[in-house]
Amino acid sequence: MRDDEYKTNLNMARVFPPEIQSKPLPGQHKAELDTLHRLQAELPDDYTVFHSVHWARSTKSYTQVGEVDFVVMNRDGRTLLIEQKMGALQETTQGLTKTYTERNKSVAEQMHRSLDSIRNQWSKVADARVPLDVDVLLYCPDYQVRNLAAAGIDSSRIVDARRAAKLAEVIVALLGPGTGDRQSHFEKVEAFFSQAFDLVPDISSFVSSQTTVFTRLTEGLTRVVDGLDFTPFRLRVIASAGSGKSQLGRHFLATASAQGQRALFVCFNRPLATRVRNTVGDAGTVNNFHGFCHQFLQDIGEDVDFTQADKDPDFWKRIPERVVAADIPDDRLYDCLIVDEGQDFQQDWWDILQLFLKPEADVLWLEDPEQNIYSRKPVELVGFVTYRDPRNYRTPTSIADFIREYLGFDFDCANPLPGLGVEVHSLIDADDDPVALLAKRLRELKRIGFEYKDIVILSCVGQGKSFVGDAADVGGVKLRRATREYDDDGNQLYTVGDVL
Repeated sequence: MRDDEYKTNLNMARVFPPEIQSKPLPGQHKAELDTLHRLQAELPDDYTVFHSVHWARSTKSYTQVGEVDFVVMNRDGRTLLIEQKMGALQETTQGLTKTYTERNKSVAEQMHRSLDSIRNQWSKVADARVPLDVDVLLYCPDYQVRNLAAAGIDSSRIVDARRAAKLAEVIVALLGPGTGDRQSHFEKVEAFFSQAFDLVPDISSFVSSQTTVFTRLTEGLTRVVDGLDFTPFRLRVIASAGSGKSQLGRHFLATASAQGQRALFVCFNRPLATRVRNTVGDAGTVNNFHGFCHQFLQDIGEDVDFTQADKDPDFWKRIPERVVAADIPDDRLYDCLIVDEGQDFQQDWWDILQLFLKPEADVLWLEDPEQNIYSRKPVELVGFVTYRDPRNYRTPTSIADFIREYLGFDFDCANPLPGLGVEVHSLIDADDDPVALLAKRLRELKRIGFEYKDIVILSCVGQGKSFVGDAADVGGVKLRRATREYDDDGNQLYTVGDVL
């Protein structure tokens, strides 16, 4: 590889969704996937490429829906809609047409319908005073347009077989890289096209301040809940793991905040609270239940000594009791509450959270009874509407099949990816060394490409009783484990290591 090729590969465009598959998923065409790979590799990092952007336009009598193959955006938020047509086209008196099941459809009309619909959507959800700077481009690499003047599309907006290899060059010439001086507008346009195909931050992954990992929800809970309308809004969602509950909670929180509501997101698990907080920024208050109670007590001047957590068996019970005994001022009340991991909540926790709600506050309660590892009774939620969804978007099909066959959980696998399957390694003899087996598995996973940060050692008997014990490493791989110590804010402290 030449030096200039190497530099180009390092200077690639961003692609949304970021996970480009080597093979097309259902509904995708290999030609579009090849083009996506090309755009990522050949466009510099001044550009962002959105793939398969969906639009819908409704009137009183009908609804039009469509899809744009690619949207390319520069650093200023200027965009180019690219329509890719494979195979032969027809040049008629009405311009270029494409045959679909014995019907000819105008390419120009299709492109302008998409353009008008995207602009219409922008005017509804964004600042109508700032128009969307958007243009169109036809990419037909298999066909050479003979009469450009009669095509019905500006000739500078057509990349046919004669200059198919120069697609990236044409895009750069039309858009330019942008100055980067319109960051606010850029972020609005990016958010607009992200929402156009249900992209939300993936809070099941670690999200740093520099990088946000996105996931695409093809038929997620978000669309269902957005279509519900009742007052007061009290909704209990019972859905399987991987259904998008936490993404829905994040979306609900962001929407409430955008409408000027004071919103609160509370979950059971501190790591989940941290990940949600990293994805929503200042959209609302995000905490786990005991963290929320601690923060309130701290704000009213009461101290919580976390050094007593392991010494006092009633330590965590006393924190909510102190909240109940305190006076809650009106400026601490919320317009909206999202509870995630509701299956782990206790009845009195819900009673406490209600003390922080305004009378007509919206409440979204998310839970999965199959994850009720503490065997707690379901919280009684009087006056709530219940919605159930068994779909799991997160688990690949091979792993889903294993779970259903051997573990007995019933859910609908909505993930089209095959995954790597499941392997089971057992200790056969009583004198087999479990640490040696674990070390071997770590080496094998590392060899096939997994990073240590993507591996977790999970004990079902508790960390203190695990056969790993208090070992600092396994087979030379340092372990990152929770200590029995906390910092001043109640955060669990961990040892330094590579595998959690």
